[in-house]
Amino acid sequence: LTSITIPESVTTIGSSAFYGCSSLTGITIPASVTSIGAGAFSGCSGLESMTLPFVGSSATATTASSSTLFGYIFGTIRYTGGTSTTQYYYYSSGSYTQYYIPTGLRSVTVTGGNILYGAFYNCTRLTSITISEGVTSIGSSAFYSCTGLKTVSFAEGSQLTTIGDDAFYYCSSLTSITIPESVTTIGSYAFSGCSSLTSITIPSSVTSIGSSAFRNCSSLTSVIFENTVGWKVSTSTSFSNSTSVSISNATTAATYLTSTYNNYYWKRG
Repeated sequence: LTSITIPESVTTIGSSAFYGCSSLTGITIPASVTSIGAGAFSGCSGLESMTLPFVGSSATATTASSSTLFGYIFGTIRYTGGTSTTQYYYYSSGSYTQYYIPTGLRSVTVTGGNILYGAFYNCTRLTSITISEGVTSIGSSAFYSCTGLKTVSFAEGSQLTTIGDDAFYYCSSLTSITIPESVTTIGSYAFSGCSSLTSITIPSSVTSIGSSAFRNCSSLTSVIFENTVGWKVSTSTSFSNSTSVSISNATTAATYLTSTYNNYYWKRG
């Protein structure tokens, strides 16, 4: 099996449905699908790209678990051409699962659902992520240590409002990301360790940036704030003792975010 078109009448893909389809190189799952079983694509070692209506098993999941991780649809069974990947759905000693994700899979598009905690945790071989307008939030540690990730693209009309804590932590190859105009919150350590990121624009919709959001972004030399008025920084989330900052200059703003005030909380208004 080298290709398949899944009709838009399909709502469920069962466990191990495409088990061992090693000649598939790409697949698009339509938005009509609301559930995908465990290991549905286990052994699909030839996959290079995928379009998914959500990450994990269900379109309606709101709480992170082993079934809300990207690796869930590839399963826990070892196969030739699969890379063993430890994925956490909560950062504690027992909150992880070892999945086998196709080694050659590089590009993923997510068209809906919530991208919850650790969804792509440790998916080091992915290089490109596209997030469509149906996704409204990126949870904490969603792309934690995706060291091969180079580009993150958002569809026009994105409804994304939140980029969670540690969301892109140590995505050291990330060179390009355009934060959508809909985003209001950037979490603490959200882009910490993105050492290849050279410039970024903070849209006018953003009203808060967490502590150390751009820590260790050693190549970041230009940060453009679309709204430069009313920004304050503080070591406390209560902002009981805050300092006003001038960020009209892109170079100065980059220095503030990565060095001078990198471990401060930022708030506008």
